[in-house]
Amino acid sequence: MQNNYTLNDRQKILKPLRKVFGLTQKQIADRAGIALVEYQRFEYGSRSIKSASFDIVCRVISAFDNPKLISQFYIGEYDWLLEKN
Repeated sequence: MQNNYTLNDRQKILKPLRKVFGLTQKQIADRAGIALVEYQRFEYGSRSIKSASFDIVCRVISAFDNPKLISQFYIGEYDWLLEKN
């Protein structure tokens, strides 16, 4: 089932997603090949994920090492994650 989440909602999912996978902000940033502060800006909302390139967003989501997350992130199918938190 497709939800009508906005990109801002998707941005808010980064921290819970990171917590579910037991990763630190630094681990995500390192795996994505971006600066820690850049990832933190996404997670805290000081930089909109809408302003990031598709490549960076894919690298961040890929850093969770779960290939299904990229498509889930873009179509908003992560109710399973919200139910865990």
